[in-house]
Amino acid sequence: MKKRFLSVFMVLCMMLTMVPSAFAEGADGDTLQNKINQASENATITLNKAYTESITIPEDKTITLDLNGWTLTNVEGKHTITNKGTLTIVGTGTVDNVSHGKGAVYNDAGATCTILGGNYTRSQENGQSDSDSGGNSWYAIKNFGTMTIGQEGASNDAVKVSFTGKYSSLVANGWQNGASAGQPNKEPAYEKDAQLTIHSGTFTGGINTIKNDDYGALTITGGVFENVAQYAVMNWNTASISGGTFHSEQWAVVNCGNSNLPMDKGELTISGGSFSGTNGSVGRTTDAAAPQITGGTFSSDVSAFAGDGYVCVKQEDDMYAVTGLTADNAVAAIGGTYYQSLAAAIDKVQAGETITLLRDVPNANGIAVPSEKSFTVDFNGHTYTLTGPGAGSSSTETNGFQLLKDSTITFQNGTIRIGQNANNIKRIIQNYADLTLEDMQIYAEHQVGGEDYALSFNNGTIVIKGNTSIYTTSDEAIAFDVCKFSSYPGVTVTFDESYTGTINGVILYDSTDAEKHQLKIKGNGHFGGVQATSGAADAAKSAVAIYGGYFNSDPSGYTAQGYAALPSTEEGYAFMVGEMPKPVVEDVEPAAGAPVVDVSEIAEEYQTSAKEVAQSVQDNGVLAAAANSVLNEVTEAQAEAAEEALRADGSGVTVGGEDVSIYVQTYLNVTPTAYNATSFTLDIQPMYRVVASTAKNADDIKVVGEGEVTEDANAVALEGSEKPLDIQTMTVSITLPDDFVTNGTQNVYVQHKGYEYEAQVKAVEEQQPTTYIATFTNPHGFSAFTVTKESAAVAEVNGNRYTSFQDAVDAAGDKATVEVLKNENLTATMSGSSRTITVKNGTGESITVTINGTTKTIEKNASEDFTYTHSSSSGTTRYSVEVRGTAGGTVTASPTRAAKGATVTLTVRADEGYQLDGLTVTDSKGGTVKLTDKGSGTYTFTMPASKVTVQATFTQNQSGTLPFTDVKTGDWFYEAVQYVYDKGMMTGVSADRFAPASTTTRGMIVTILYRLENEPAVSGGSAFTDVESGAWYADAVAWAAANDIVNGTSATTFAPNSPITREQMATMLYRFAQYKGMDAVTLQENLTGYPDGDQVSDYAIPAMNWAVGQGLIAGMENGTLVPQGSATRAQVATILMRFCENVMQ
Repeated sequence: MKKRFLSVFMVLCMMLTMVPSAFAEGADGDTLQNKINQASENATITLNKAYTESITIPEDKTITLDLNGWTLTNVEGKHTITNKGTLTIVGTGTVDNVSHGKGAVYNDAGATCTILGGNYTRSQENGQSDSDSGGNSWYAIKNFGTMTIGQEGASNDAVKVSFTGKYSSLVANGWQNGASAGQPNKEPAYEKDAQLTIHSGTFTGGINTIKNDDYGALTITGGVFENVAQYAVMNWNTASISGGTFHSEQWAVVNCGNSNLPMDKGELTISGGSFSGTNGSVGRTTDAAAPQITGGTFSSDVSAFAGDGYVCVKQEDDMYAVTGLTADNAVAAIGGTYYQSLAAAIDKVQAGETITLLRDVPNANGIAVPSEKSFTVDFNGHTYTLTGPGAGSSSTETNGFQLLKDSTITFQNGTIRIGQNANNIKRIIQNYADLTLEDMQIYAEHQVGGEDYALSFNNGTIVIKGNTSIYTTSDEAIAFDVCKFSSYPGVTVTFDESYTGTINGVILYDSTDAEKHQLKIKGNGHFGGVQATSGAADAAKSAVAIYGGYFNSDPSGYTAQGYAALPSTEEGYAFMVGEMPKPVVEDVEPAAGAPVVDVSEIAEEYQTSAKEVAQSVQDNGVLAAAANSVLNEVTEAQAEAAEEALRADGSGVTVGGEDVSIYVQTYLNVTPTAYNATSFTLDIQPMYRVVASTAKNADDIKVVGEGEVTEDANAVALEGSEKPLDIQTMTVSITLPDDFVTNGTQNVYVQHKGYEYEAQVKAVEEQQPTTYIATFTNPHGFSAFTVTKESAAVAEVNGNRYTSFQDAVDAAGDKATVEVLKNENLTATMSGSSRTITVKNGTGESITVTINGTTKTIEKNASEDFTYTHSSSSGTTRYSVEVRGTAGGTVTASPTRAAKGATVTLTVRADEGYQLDGLTVTDSKGGTVKLTDKGSGTYTFTMPASKVTVQATFTQNQSGTLPFTDVKTGDWFYEAVQYVYDKGMMTGVSADRFAPASTTTRGMIVTILYRLENEPAVSGGSAFTDVESGAWYADAVAWAAANDIVNGTSATTFAPNSPITREQMATMLYRFAQYKGMDAVTLQENLTGYPDGDQVSDYAIPAMNWAVGQGLIAGMENGTLVPQGSATRAQVATILMRFCENVMQ
């Protein structure tokens, strides 16, 4: 019986040892800790009910805990699970902690924990904010050892960690304060970094969802991480993220730490994942290193963190992706190596290499380029927009580019501009290097307020070439300075012969050392002006040398030797610089005189006031420049007659034994035609005349009978020598009549040729009572100007105001807006090319507008479109051009029918032995239409709204004579002028004047070659944007470009109105000879005998060798070639004669 009982008992004991330990009962009761303690190695403990118990896995245990759908909750004051050994948690279920300062899972230093399933939380978590724990807060999971959460490829639902508090992070890896590790009552001692790897799972909540703390090493390959308080991931030490989804209401991931701290290195790499945050996707604190990103998608631009060889690209869904660099997504390239930024490329570029920009850059930081770099940046037609922050030396990080000394840098073929609301970009380039700017467009219109310098040149050799332009915030702002800076060696800025760009602001010379700081301007650029600071004014006189270009302000104080300021031939510019014309009469000097006034048309009671106003009219220096341009207009006969008139009895001047000087004097002929208290009209015409005077200086000339001159007169003007000047642009100042305005803020308007200008009014306080001067710039030639206190403008187009609605409509091109300013006669006709214009009502009341019979009512501030479609069969908008009287020559009109406002070109060819005697154009009412002589037998006029008749008369030449008073037998160019004149290749600039010392334009020369080829038909126009269809030279340029005779001054410009240089003309003839199949062999030694042979531009060397070898071009009197010098009309005539006789035979 005992045996039997013993057998049953033994069987029962054996069965009990085979069941899971959680089901076992023993003397210590049903506790997990007891089972863990008694479990064998690698045992699995499976829950079969909910437990309220805190458990510890001992150091020597390897346990798998299967939650089995149940909940494990801690006992008060303890972590729920403390692992000191090796623990794996599987299954569904929940691990909860309800005590302040305790977590659901605590993995101790040296322990290993793997979590493959379950929910982990703190159900009583009450953290309110980063400063308020709410009395119950801590981490859900804390790791000091090695922990892995989830499996690669597993569902993110298998493991969930969450709570709602905002005081503690949800999961913390590493030491809160590594410096106190191992101290009593502190965190465990540090032996190695805490390793946390997350492959999958869902993590929600905490002030930070994942905090990688002191000595923490974090790896994330997947999972979902959500945060509403601060960051989804905060990294202090080292972290690597290759996958997962991260979102926060603040920042998704932020890198903290400091690379100088061994436990808080702040190293973060991201190679994959999706990151989004309300404030941004990835950021860093001030001392932390930049994260290195090589993959992933982001809600904000992380270009600043893209690794070498990677780029951040915005996608169609407005997310940003970081991907490997290719030609399709890189910003810059050096050969076949791609870079995510221009700064990165500059950092890697080697001496002599070219960086090519591959795309527009809309948000660029400043770049500081160190010394001893040598490279080219080809912007490749792209725009580089600076938004900041800037670059520079300490405390001056305000530059788009800082280029340090001992570097050689070229920027070419693109645009640099300051973006709107840029972060402290004061200037685009601060330069100390040797710098070349070629075909660059530089825009500083959004420069920081109060900053004037768009560029600053403090050292180095700067060369500005091609179509490089600098656009400043205003015409008064400083485009760049030539500045003596500290101990730097010096600076030289040169605009070379190829220059055709625009500098709309001021170039400022600011140095007292003329030898070390120089400015040279060549080419045919367009400039606001050149100024010197007060302390640099004397040095500037020798340091600045201007050889060419067009200017808004008077450059005469800085022209190079042998060059002078002249009236501009370019619309919108008052001055140009060219070679000083050589007078026909020796010692003729230029002078600019006071206005000559005639008030006979004004009522007697107003004559005194009208005369005062007329005599006050002043210009901005253009008259003095014009005097230079007409020095060669004075003939020997005129000089003799003027001196004879001065010496004659009764001349009003006592000459005695004083020397007599002959001047060509420019002046304004001012005739008041209307005058009252609210407006006055002055007919102003620039003139020149021959003056003989005993005055030693031009400023001291006092002409008999003019102004207030009486007994101290010292000059007479030669009667009949007065001629008009062809000046298009001039700034005019007029002293206003008393009480016309009472303060400088009142508006004054000027109406002229259908335009209206708003004058600037300035008070002259030192005069009592205070007088006021009105100043305006007139770009439309001269006639009657009406000055009023009330605006007469009816409409505005592109910033220009017009006094009639019809004029405004005529000025509006396709898609232009005509803003109506005054409800006055709003009826107009559109003609010419098909177009649509928008009429905007700016009157403040409802208006009715009629265009081409279509009437529309436009409410205030509203707009309406009007469309005109050209019909060739309408017969109402194009008028005929009839040519008559062509015996002895031919006149060709192009086009033969034209709309009002169109430009018609007349080409005049005299038969051999004949010369043009007269050419007139009259409208249908017999009125004379103004002709503009373009030279070389080409004339233009603007078509009126009627048919016109062209009348030409030719007379037979007297054998061996020329009609030009300025070409005399014995002149070195006489034979050449006779040749080109007889052949019809060139004509005079007027009926009796050839102007041999004047320049010849590129458009004229190409037209002459076109005529030599008998004007073959052309199809289409040229690619040059400055050659308008219908221009008198358009067909010639198109033909020459199509046959490689001309290439233009750039890919898009030809500069038809620019003076041609000697080397440019040689090049055109050389290519024309090649086109004709003529011998064009060149010999290098042809240039070796000239001291300036090495100054020939590279492109022109073969042509100049050929031209010298063929005898087309010879040296000047001093033995130089002057290849970049402008070719005068006499030189052109000579070269053409030699070409036709020596080459074309």
